[in-house]
Order: sequence, then C-alpha cells, then structure tokens
Amino acid sequence: MVNGPISQVGEARAHYDAAVARVADSPGDPALRGRHARAALGLLHAYVGVGNVGAARALYDEVRGIADDMPADAAIREGAALAAATLTHAYGAAGRLGEARSRYNDLRDLAAAQPDAPPVRKAQTLAALSLILLCGEAGMTATARALYDEMRGIASRLPDEPAMRQRMAHAAAALVQAHGRARDIAAAHGYYAELRALAGRFAEDESLRRFVAQAAVVLADGCAGAGDLAAARARFDELRELAVPRPYERALLEAEARVAMILISAYQDRRDAERLRVLADEVAGIPLLESTIVELFYAKMNGNG
Repeated sequence: MVNGPISQVGEARAHYDAAVARVADSPGDPALRGRHARAALGLLHAYVGVGNVGAARALYDEVRGIADDMPADAAIREGAALAAATLTHAYGAAGRLGEARSRYNDLRDLAAAQPDAPPVRKAQTLAALSLILLCGEAGMTATARALYDEMRGIASRLPDEPAMRQRMAHAAAALVQAHGRARDIAAAHGYYAELRALAGRFAEDESLRRFVAQAAVVLADGCAGAGDLAAARARFDELRELAVPRPYERALLEAEARVAMILISAYQDRRDAERLRVLADEVAGIPLLESTIVELFYAKMNGNG
C-alpha cells in the first residue's frame, strides 16, 4: 500500500471523524476536546500537504475556537500557533499574500496573549520569515523590514536557540537581496552587517556563514553596479578573512569566486590594469579559489551558472 499524501489525508480524516463523534457525545469533556483539536491539527497539515488550503483553513478555525475555550491547555495553543504559521506559508506560496498576512496577525495575537510561551513565539518567527521572503520577492521592503524588526525582538529573548539564529540569518540575507534589487545599497549593507555580526557570535554554526556568503555576493554586485568598487572589493576581503581558517568550505569558496568574477569584470570595464593584476595575483595564490572561478566561469558559459 502506498503511503502518499492522499492516503495520509484519508487516515487523518478517519481519525478526525472519530474524535468529532466522541466529543459530540460528551461536549464538556476537556480530554475529548483536546483529542478533537489534535485530530483537527493532523488533518489540517495533511490538507496543506495536498494543497487544499480552504479545507485547512476551516479546521484552523475549529482549533482556534477550542484554544480560546481552553486557555490553560498549552499544547492546544501551541498547536494553533503552528497551524497559523503553516497557513501563513501555504497562503503565501499560493500567492494569496493578504490571507497569509491575516494568519500571521492571528499568530501575533496568540503570541501577545502568551508572552512566556516560547513555542508560540518560535511559530511566529517561522511565519514572519515566510512573509519576509514573499515580501522581499514582491518588492515590499517596508513590510519585510517591519517583520524583521518583530523577529529581532523575539530572537533577543531566545538567544540560545539555533533555529532562531538560522531564521534571523535567512531573513537578513533575504533583506540584503531585496534591498540590493531595489538598489538601496545602504539599507542592504545594514542588514549584511547584522548578518556578519550574528555569524561572528556563533562561529561554530556553518549555516550562518552560508547566508553571509550569499549576502556578500548580492551586496558586492550591487556595489559594483553603483560604481563603488572599493565597497565591492571589501566584500571579497571579508569573505577571504572568513575562508582562511576554513579553506574547504564550499559556500565561502563559491562566494569568493563569484565576487572575484564581479570585480574582474568591473576592473576590465574600467581598464584598471593595476587592480586587475593585484586581484589576479591573489587568486593565483589560492589554488582552490582559482579552480572554483574556472569551474563557475565554464558553468556560466554553458548556461548553468
């Protein structure tokens, strides 16, 4: 028997129907209402998995109603928060940004009512990250910045959570990219600086450096496009500094190579032979970097870069 998304919906539906039947016989039984909420959450996530967001939304309303009626049940509140985050992402992925924002607002209200519930706050940052990515792609940088500020406030209260750090890094990198596309290089640099500081505080976390590497390439490209080659060169130097103790870290190598290619192109356009020579000598002294540039160059020539 294939255990795919459709069969998972069927199983979750059977479990939900049984829970609803039991609670109908004893509507005041808190244990049965809790089982109803958990079964509804299971079916909600199954519906999202097959793209049936409308059915998932109806179940979310059920769960919210139970959570409001049973405020002392932390598990149900946390389940409702995760469901709101799931729907925020699902609506956003479907291009329904207004509804995604409404579910996020629900989640923010849940979190405000339970400021000492870390799982609810974590769900809020998950939903905020989804919206930041969507708003950044849509050019809605002001909205993305406001959401990032909310995330920053939550993360400051949960400094030892690796998932929170990674979400903050992802969000900051997305804002660098969004502002880079908008040619707001000053704003992009501000988020890049925050991202570098975060990665510096947690040097053992390689995932944070991957976001730094991505953002450095975007920012270097934006600086070069604006004619500020000194700032673009500074991004190369920062990546070089990060990579020295980690010579085999692929994300850093590729980012260095991409920024070097940006600089080579810009120096050639300006006929700046001296800076081009200096950069070429540096690259030649780092065989891994030189081979990565060659690899990326040929990938670009073949339409894969």
